[in-house]
This record gives sequence, structure tokens and C-alpha cells, in this order.
Amino acid sequence: MTIAVAASAVTAGSAALPDLAVSTQPVSLSALIIQGSSTNQGGDGIAEFYGGRFTENLAEDIRTINFLTGPYGILRELRVERGGDPDVVLSSGWGAANASLLLAHLSATGDPLLTDSTWVLDNNVANPNGGFGTRYPLFALIGVNPLPTGTPALPDGPTVISTATEYDINSNAPKYILNPVADLNSLATYLSGRLGQGSLTLPVRDDGSPGCDAPCATTLNDDGSTAVAFTADGRSMRATVRKVNGVTYVGYHTDELPLLAPLRGVGGDTGKKLADAL
Repeated sequence: MTIAVAASAVTAGSAALPDLAVSTQPVSLSALIIQGSSTNQGGDGIAEFYGGRFTENLAEDIRTINFLTGPYGILRELRVERGGDPDVVLSSGWGAANASLLLAHLSATGDPLLTDSTWVLDNNVANPNGGFGTRYPLFALIGVNPLPTGTPALPDGPTVISTATEYDINSNAPKYILNPVADLNSLATYLSGRLGQGSLTLPVRDDGSPGCDAPCATTLNDDGSTAVAFTADGRSMRATVRKVNGVTYVGYHTDELPLLAPLRGVGGDTGKKLADAL
């Protein structure tokens, strides 16, 4: 399986760009609006995603709303009168799909609520060509948004960042749901990374262009996307960033099959060699 970034596979590139350090300067924000996910309905810990980057420089407090309120819950908070600074919506998993559905509606109607706002859709179930909702539209029967994240480029419109993790059942679900090995690997990826985004780097600036708040190296790929290499929580990581039709898609790569992680962890050198062979 390859990770889908803006509905296309990642290809290697060649043109190296300079290393970027401390490139994301926090912007002034009115409020951080957080919606939980289906397995974390209260939104616990989401405010600390990406090192708590979006909790800085808030003019008002953090507004956390329950997942069960759906897109309407987010809309209700957006309509609360605040200062002149823009709001940030941060949601994850199925909650990100809720936010994506609301975003599509507000974009289609040209709602001024979108002006200068920022939407961070973490591990997005509505990720194009791989999100659980878009991969398996039948689950729309239980309320999963089947429409892929996308928004027209509008003047003074929102910054939209949608992230996906390779193999994760939320944002990069198996193409064939009846493949038990792929399903187990996808579930293992989800469980190993669940609520671990606090130490994860979001390799984009506040305007959605590639860059990191810690030293990272970027490479311009032949297909126009940008490969980003960085270190998070002591681990070397890679991501691909592509902006399409006003949405910045971030795809995190997984270098080893998560299903084999226990074998690597407890099997010593023999286990590592066996995992590599598999």
C-alpha cells in the first residue's frame, strides 16, 4: 500500500531545498475549537497535538466540543462572537471528517466565517483516496462522511491542512477490506499512533506551505509535491506535502510494517532479521 496524498501516489524527487529551521511563527488566534473523534469523543489530548502548536497566542480559551455534536457543534462555536482574530478548528479521525463536511458547506455558500480561519484535519477519515469514509462509502449509512476533503481557493479564505498516516485505518485504509493481513496492519498502525500526535511535527507553515518549527530538510519532487525529513521524539520521520485546490495534504510515511513491530521489539537481532525478510 502507498500513502495517498491529494489522491495520488508519492514519487521521489530530485531538487533539494535548503534546510528550514524555526519557520513556523505562531499567528494571533481568537479561539481554538476542538472536536473529538468517535473513539475519543471528549477530545482529550487533542489540544496538545503537534507539540501544542495551536494553543499558543490565543486571545480566548480553548473550546472543546463533543464528537456527537457533529458538524453543527463546530458551526455553533464558529458563530460565537469573538475578537477580530481568526479561529482554528482542530479535529481528528471521524471528527476531522465532520469538520471537512462543514468546511465543504461553508465553502460552497461563500460563508464569511471561513475568512482567514485555519482548519487542521488530523488523520482525516475524509482524506481523498484512502480515508475510511471515502474508501468505504457504504459507512455513510452510519454517518461517516464519504465526501473527500476539498475546498475551492477563495480570496481571504481558510488555510486547510489535512493529514494522513501510511497504513492507518482512519486516513489510509486498505483498498480491499476483506484482506485480513492488510486490515490487521492498518489497525496496528492506528493503535500504535493513537493520541501520540503530541510529539509529532506538522511540517507546514501557518499558511500551509512546507516548513517545520524544528530543523528539517525539504526536497521538491518531480510531481510538484515536497518531501520533508525531520526528527520527532527522537525518531527520523518522512512526510510528503502537496497543496491542491486550496488544501494542503500532509502524508506521513511509515518505514516499517506496524504489524511486525512486536517481532522487532522482543525478538532481538533474530526478530529484526525475520521482520526485514517478511
